[in-house]
Amino acid sequence: TPDRMVFAFALALAGTALPEELLFRGYLQGSLERRNRWLRIGLPALAFTGARALRHLPGTDLSFDRWLLYVLGVAFPLGVAWGVMRDLARGSLWPSLTSNFLLEFGRALAGASPVPGSAASG
Repeated sequence: TPDRMVFAFALALAGTALPEELLFRGYLQGSLERRNRWLRIGLPALAFTGARALRHLPGTDLSFDRWLLYVLGVAFPLGVAWGVMRDLARGSLWPSLTSNFLLEFGRALAGASPVPGSAASG
């Protein structure tokens, strides 16, 4: 329905993609601009991974091993990939913001959890 589409769009953009990209790739990666390339990409990726890990803690809906798989197999690689995108785009947030938004929009539209195998992912 159109309402679901609007909600998914707003949630993906304002609730996830924009704040994450502004904080992790914009502010944090930008403040490390004069550092080694992998430090500049790695530290924000670790901070992003930590934030995502805390957002999706293991519990009744998510086992520890699934949580760990999400943290190490999804969140950290995405943080690195989006950091590399920003670096290759010479500081522009548009590529990583677009990628993050499309991932979150599809997930929100489908009503799925970002964590594979959790009860909310279906």
